[in-house]
Amino acid sequence: YENDFIGLGCALDEGWSFYTDEQIMELNNYTADVAGEEFEEMLENAQVIYDMFAVDENQMNNINVNLEKIDNRLLMSVEVSDIYEQNVPMLKELFSSMGYVNVQSELITVTIGGEEFSGVSLSGEINGLKVYQKSIGVKCTGYLATISVTTYMEDTTDAIMSKFYLVD
Repeated sequence: YENDFIGLGCALDEGWSFYTDEQIMELNNYTADVAGEEFEEMLENAQVIYDMFAVDENQMNNINVNLEKIDNRLLMSVEVSDIYEQNVPMLKELFSSMGYVNVQSELITVTIGGEEFSGVSLSGEINGLKVYQKSIGVKCTGYLATISVTTYMEDTTDAIMSKFYLVD
């Protein structure tokens, strides 16, 4: 996976599979019969769109990249770390409302190709299953790209994040 707009790529090991374009369209709530100008219009009007989704061979651990439309003037006036700091209470509440317990959070920095990206680490348990998630943000013109890695049972989020690289 590579995205020049975001400036990042991801090379996954065997055992991982990327969703197809059709599966990504389904994640974005679009159907295969929407194409051409109608598809472009739907993308233009969407607030958040998935750009990439990958799952491991057990269909549990996953990676997703999404783009959230944000007014460019607003986006350029704030730091990504401040966005995450403001959203941590809401993220913890969201996890709790979905039934997670022992929800923990921490602001993080992830280094990819020598460049630092701000983000958040979340963890919790649901029905005895431990869940770990790390998300980082990347400012793009008019969008905040979010790269999220979610693992279950064991925290391997750092190892998976290390599969990302800068695109020239």
